[in-house]
Amino acid sequence: MDSKLNVSHALYMDNLYNGYHLALQLLQADTYCTGTLCSNRKNNPNEVTKSKLQKGERRCQCANGVAVTKWKDKRDVLFISTEIEDNIVETVNKRGQKVQKPHAIEKYNNHMSGIDRQGQMLSY
Repeated sequence: MDSKLNVSHALYMDNLYNGYHLALQLLQADTYCTGTLCSNRKNNPNEVTKSKLQKGERRCQCANGVAVTKWKDKRDVLFISTEIEDNIVETVNKRGQKVQKPHAIEKYNNHMSGIDRQGQMLSY
Protein backbone atom coordinates (compact mmCIF):
# COMPACT_ATOMS: atom_id res chain seq x y z
CA MET A 1 0.00 0.00 0.00
CA ASP A 2 2.96 2.37 0.32
CA SER A 3 2.56 3.73 -3.21
CA LYS A 4 -1.18 4.36 -2.66
CA LEU A 5 -0.83 6.33 0.58
CA ASN A 6 -0.71 10.14 0.69
CA VAL A 7 -2.05 10.56 -2.86
CA SER A 8 -5.83 10.81 -2.18
CA HIS A 9 -6.70 7.34 -3.47
CA ALA A 10 -9.90 5.58 -2.41
CA LEU A 11 -9.97 1.96 -1.23
CA TYR A 12 -13.02 -0.31 -1.21
CA MET A 13 -12.80 -3.20 1.23
CA ASP A 14 -15.05 -5.92 2.56
CA ASN A 15 -15.78 -6.54 6.23
CA LEU A 16 -12.77 -8.80 6.72
CA TYR A 17 -10.43 -5.80 6.68
CA ASN A 18 -12.44 -2.78 7.77
CA GLY A 19 -12.46 -1.20 11.20
CA TYR A 20 -12.53 2.25 12.77
CA HIS A 21 -8.82 2.42 13.59
CA LEU A 22 -7.75 1.32 10.10
CA ALA A 23 -10.10 3.86 8.52
CA LEU A 24 -8.69 6.59 10.76
CA GLN A 25 -5.08 5.64 9.95
CA LEU A 26 -5.81 5.63 6.23
CA LEU A 27 -7.56 9.00 6.46
CA GLN A 28 -4.53 10.46 8.24
CA ALA A 29 -2.45 9.15 5.31
CA ASP A 30 -4.74 11.02 2.84
CA THR A 31 -6.29 7.73 1.68
CA TYR A 32 -10.04 7.21 1.78
CA CYS A 33 -11.87 3.95 2.42
CA THR A 34 -15.39 2.62 2.09
CA GLY A 35 -16.73 -0.84 2.77
CA THR A 36 -18.81 -3.22 4.77
CA LEU A 37 -18.11 -3.68 8.45
CA CYS A 38 -18.51 -6.55 10.94
CA SER A 39 -20.89 -5.58 13.72
CA ASN A 40 -18.64 -7.01 16.45
CA ARG A 41 -15.52 -4.96 15.60
CA LYS A 42 -13.91 -2.91 18.36
CA ASN A 43 -14.87 0.75 18.54
CA ASN A 44 -18.09 0.39 16.55
CA PRO A 45 -20.69 2.78 17.98
CA ASN A 46 -23.31 0.76 19.89
CA GLU A 47 -25.97 3.37 19.05
CA VAL A 48 -25.55 2.34 15.41
CA THR A 49 -24.85 -1.40 15.62
CA LYS A 50 -27.60 -2.18 18.14
CA SER A 51 -30.31 -0.03 16.51
CA LYS A 52 -33.42 -1.73 15.17
CA LEU A 53 -34.38 -0.32 11.78
CA GLN A 54 -37.28 -0.62 9.38
CA LYS A 55 -36.62 -1.19 5.67
CA GLY A 56 -35.10 1.92 4.10
CA GLU A 57 -34.05 3.51 7.42
CA ARG A 58 -30.46 4.25 8.36
CA ARG A 59 -28.52 5.33 11.43
CA CYS A 60 -25.13 7.02 11.17
CA GLN A 61 -22.50 8.23 13.61
CA CYS A 62 -19.38 10.18 12.62
CA ALA A 63 -16.16 10.80 14.53
CA ASN A 64 -12.87 12.23 13.27
CA GLY A 65 -13.98 12.01 9.63
CA VAL A 66 -15.02 8.35 9.88
CA ALA A 67 -18.71 7.54 9.40
CA VAL A 68 -20.22 4.24 10.56
CA THR A 69 -23.70 3.64 9.16
CA LYS A 70 -26.30 0.92 9.48
CA TRP A 71 -28.91 0.68 6.73
CA LYS A 72 -31.82 -1.72 6.46
CA ASP A 73 -32.55 -3.21 3.04
CA LYS A 74 -33.68 -6.82 2.98
CA ARG A 75 -31.33 -7.25 5.93
CA ASP A 76 -29.11 -4.96 7.98
CA VAL A 77 -26.02 -3.60 6.20
CA LEU A 78 -23.28 -2.07 8.34
CA PHE A 79 -20.66 -0.02 6.54
CA ILE A 80 -17.88 2.48 7.15
CA SER A 81 -16.68 5.37 4.99
CA THR A 82 -14.21 8.23 5.15
CA GLU A 83 -14.93 9.27 1.58
CA ILE A 84 -18.65 9.65 1.09
CA GLU A 85 -21.22 11.71 2.96
CA ASP A 86 -24.28 10.03 4.44
CA ASN A 87 -26.76 10.69 1.64
CA ILE A 88 -29.22 8.64 -0.44
CA VAL A 89 -29.03 8.18 -4.20
CA GLU A 90 -31.49 6.67 -6.64
CA THR A 91 -30.22 3.74 -8.69
CA VAL A 92 -31.61 0.94 -10.83
CA ASN A 93 -31.52 -2.62 -9.48
CA LYS A 94 -31.00 -5.86 -11.44
CA ARG A 95 -34.72 -6.03 -12.27
CA GLY A 96 -34.71 -2.50 -13.73
CA GLN A 97 -36.57 -0.95 -10.79
CA LYS A 98 -35.56 2.37 -9.28
CA VAL A 99 -34.39 1.98 -5.68
CA GLN A 100 -32.98 4.30 -3.04
CA LYS A 101 -29.75 3.38 -1.26
CA PRO A 102 -26.89 5.11 0.55
CA HIS A 103 -24.31 6.61 -1.81
CA ALA A 104 -21.51 4.71 -0.06
CA ILE A 105 -23.26 1.38 -0.75
CA GLU A 106 -23.75 2.32 -4.41
CA LYS A 107 -20.05 3.17 -4.84
CA TYR A 108 -18.98 0.05 -2.91
CA ASN A 109 -21.18 -2.18 -5.11
CA ASN A 110 -19.81 -0.59 -8.29
CA HIS A 111 -16.19 -1.10 -7.26
CA MET A 112 -16.45 -4.50 -5.56
CA SER A 113 -18.70 -6.41 -7.97
CA GLY A 114 -15.81 -7.85 -10.00
CA ILE A 115 -13.96 -9.00 -6.89
CA ASP A 116 -17.11 -10.59 -5.46
CA ARG A 117 -17.70 -12.43 -8.74
CA GLN A 118 -14.11 -13.64 -8.77
CA GLY A 119 -14.47 -14.95 -5.21
CA GLN A 120 -17.69 -16.69 -6.15
CA MET A 121 -16.06 -18.39 -9.14
CA LEU A 122 -13.05 -19.45 -7.05
CA SER A 123 -15.37 -21.06 -4.50
CA TYR A 124 -16.83 -23.31 -7.22
